[in-house]
Amino acid sequence: MSTTPDLVDADLDVLVRAADAAATVLAVDGRLAGPAAPQEDIEQLFVADDMRGVWADLDDGRVVAVLVATSALPIACQGPDGSGVSGELEPAISAAATALGTTAGPIRVILQVSDLPLNLTALDPSRPICGAGIFEGDTPVASVGVRERDPSGPPGGAAGPKSTDASRSSGDVDTAPRNLHLLADVELGVSAELGRTTMSMGELLDLQPGGVIELERTVGTPIDVLVNGTLIARGEVVVVEDAYAVRVTEVVADAAER
Repeated sequence: MSTTPDLVDADLDVLVRAADAAATVLAVDGRLAGPAAPQEDIEQLFVADDMRGVWADLDDGRVVAVLVATSALPIACQGPDGSGVSGELEPAISAAATALGTTAGPIRVILQVSDLPLNLTALDPSRPICGAGIFEGDTPVASVGVRERDPSGPPGGAAGPKSTDASRSSGDVDTAPRNLHLLADVELGVSAELGRTTMSMGELLDLQPGGVIELERTVGTPIDVLVNGTLIARGEVVVVEDAYAVRVTEVVADAAER
């Protein structure tokens, strides 16, 4: 009987623990670390158009990267030369290495996407990436990624341009969906809005039990489904086991934004 699936699962568990350890270091000043999980590729960990970060090869052949929205870094780390970024984020790299029972090599600063190493950006399903997000409220401001070693090559990797294939172009980095996997376990407030109207203060003060407030919507008009105040769908009211529910009839948000 093959034990390959068990080995893969075990490897993922190790990567998850390392990503969680690094994310915990960054979860300060009211920020929260989301649970680490496998990612499709490194782009799923991009938290902003303008971001900084660090990466390092580990002595066991794995690689760790920490990415932070530039605006979420201390002012001293926001200069064009990236000074201070290495010292600010090195503890997270060290935490990941410690969780893996190894040590990190030299810390390399990331000022743009092209600074990411090939051993992080190369498309290779045999080398999973596990990542965790760090949030301010519902907004991801940082992320940590840990990638498995290359079983066919020597430990380590060199910085280089982002690899591409026939289905990607250099412009895809700025337009690809981001943050979604990081938000998978974040709870959001969902509300269904039957309608709205405006009333004067005097009308509000005159409200009594039995009073009727007329809404601007006519009978049969779909109701709005909102997430944190943002319209994402429309639907109709139904009853499910003595409770009101909404049957979605139209998804408003573009698929690339969900």
